[in-house]
Amino acid sequence: MKYVIIGNGVAGIQAACTIRERDRDSEITVVSGETDYYFSRTALMYIAMGDMRLEDTEPLERSYYRKNRISLVRDRAEKVDADTKNVLFSSGQTLSFDSLLFATGALPATYGWPGLGLKSVCYFVSFQDVQEVLARAPEAEKAVIIGGGLIGIELAEVLTSFGIQVEFIIRDPYYWKTALTEPEGRYVEEIIRRHGVTIRLETELKEILAREGRVRAVTTNRGDTIECDLVGITTGVKPAIELAKNSGLKCGRGIKVDASLRTDTDGVFAAGDCAEIEF
Repeated sequence: MKYVIIGNGVAGIQAACTIRERDRDSEITVVSGETDYYFSRTALMYIAMGDMRLEDTEPLERSYYRKNRISLVRDRAEKVDADTKNVLFSSGQTLSFDSLLFATGALPATYGWPGLGLKSVCYFVSFQDVQEVLARAPEAEKAVIIGGGLIGIELAEVLTSFGIQVEFIIRDPYYWKTALTEPEGRYVEEIIRRHGVTIRLETELKEILAREGRVRAVTTNRGDTIECDLVGITTGVKPAIELAKNSGLKCGRGIKVDASLRTDTDGVFAAGDCAEIEF
């Protein structure tokens, strides 16, 4: 039996470990285009600020994979051919499977704002996002962060640690309305402002303006123009389903699965943030 898992986040690695516990003989291969080894995504902030190395955030010893014969492939899957049971990679290589799991996680959620493709528009979900922030931060003096959840506050802490002035644009009447009561949200706002961060509540991004291909300002639904040279998009995440859609799997918001995480394609499963259970 050949198991292939696309994605080395929590769902993918937990699946690999569980399979190995129950099946000592079959082949297990984990594919990731992000990093070689599974790491704790909540530690991205500490990696960005230089407090931790990437390897410091890995919950499993690197020797674990070798000892448990879990093969790791660093490549980006472009398509899954369910008929021939092969994964096709951007490198041109292929990998056959008997059973495959999509554990592709989530991507930043965006809402079609003009200017998203400009240089210095950054996200904070993947290790590559951290690398992009670190590349852009030295040339930035003022940043505007769109969205005020946990990812937003983490990115704000990173940017302020580099001496960058930060301003939040938050559409709700107080900070993190989906998770906090109003008194709690107001309390957090006060702490954020004490650290020199500006907050604009009940305000939405309208457009990111450019100068020579780079961010120069943002405009809001209130008619304001805020000069800046870096924009952080932290408006939540969405299931990463593009690979599954390109491979012909049934998708809604996520990859459609039943209660046993089976997709509509024989031998193909999905789990984690990319999956949507359809009873």
